[in-house]
Amino acid sequence: MSNRDLRDLTEEDGCTVCIKDIEGRVEYQNAKCLEACGERTGLVCKDGCMELYSAKTGKKGGEARPILMPSRKIRDKHFDALFLRGKSHLTTILYPIEEQISESVKALDGFDLTPREKEIAELLVRGLSNREIMAQLFISKPTLKTHVNRIYKKLGPAREKIVKRPER
Repeated sequence: MSNRDLRDLTEEDGCTVCIKDIEGRVEYQNAKCLEACGERTGLVCKDGCMELYSAKTGKKGGEARPILMPSRKIRDKHFDALFLRGKSHLTTILYPIEEQISESVKALDGFDLTPREKEIAELLVRGLSNREIMAQLFISKPTLKTHVNRIYKKLGPAREKIVKRPER
């Protein structure tokens, strides 16, 4: 697959694509990346998706391997993030999942969840970790665990389609 094939494929899906050299200097941005980040060609990128990548790999950028980070929030939007690190370049592909999240949140209406359970389920759908949910709602770990267990029980097999927890 050529770079052009990759660019065309990701453009069709509304993906954000950015290619950087090994130092993090931006060499290519597609239209969605330009829209989200502004013109950065020739500049070293340290924010947005690079904050995620650096947190996962450390300051040196890690080894040459792909990294998938599902359901991540970047600049107030949700993406599945894929980082393809080669020997000389890092390609970032952000696949938008806002629509999927909205559909999952709407699907929660079809279940007999209490208002608090629905609130927690929405946060789970949006990819928040247990720690983030506890902090946002000011609840303890045992309280969250109780709510999550009740939510999962009420959702039954639909849980797999509605709540997709990110890797942590």
